[in-house]
Amino acid sequence: MEKEIIIARYKENLDYISRFNNNIKITIYNKNKEENRDKYINLPNIGRESHTFLYHIVNNYDNLADVSVFLQGDPFYHCDETVEIVNTKNEYYPINITSIEEENNYKHNCVCKEVWNVFNYEYQHPKSLIFSPGAQYIVTKDQILFHKKEIYKTLLDFHSLEKNMLLDYRDEYVGGVEMPWIIERYWRYIWEAIYMK
Repeated sequence: MEKEIIIARYKENLDYISRFNNNIKITIYNKNKEENRDKYINLPNIGRESHTFLYHIVNNYDNLADVSVFLQGDPFYHCDETVEIVNTKNEYYPINITSIEEENNYKHNCVCKEVWNVFNYEYQHPKSLIFSPGAQYIVTKDQILFHKKEIYKTLLDFHSLEKNMLLDYRDEYVGGVEMPWIIERYWRYIWEAIYMK
């Protein structure tokens, strides 16, 4: 079984990666243009971790690891036990406590039916969103491949300014600013096939 950790880094200190089991592959995406390093895959600083994770899926869709671990540059902000969880779990696992947002109290205006319909158009948008803050997950290859590559490509494209024109009825929606928080609340529904018809 191959396991890969995918880290979305900006300026975070990554000394903690030495604590992961040495048989786990680690891929680091760097969004800090002042620290372009050969050992990182350098990306533009847009879309926070959701852009990074989607970029990884789209560009590695045909050669994904059996288990992918998606982490922020500082994974401990949302879960102190991140290293232990990553080292011991090989099945689907949200790396944080579950949060619930009710329909009348969504933060960041994170309901976007256009985004929801990209991956789950047959299933009605829930009145309460159950999600893991920080968007850190352990996900199996089969869960990722449940959706076609084009689905992830469309979600990735939503992070670009040009594609945001599709959502321009939202005055505050500029330059993909809200997309990471929208996707953060939808990861669970993307990964868990129980929500799919």
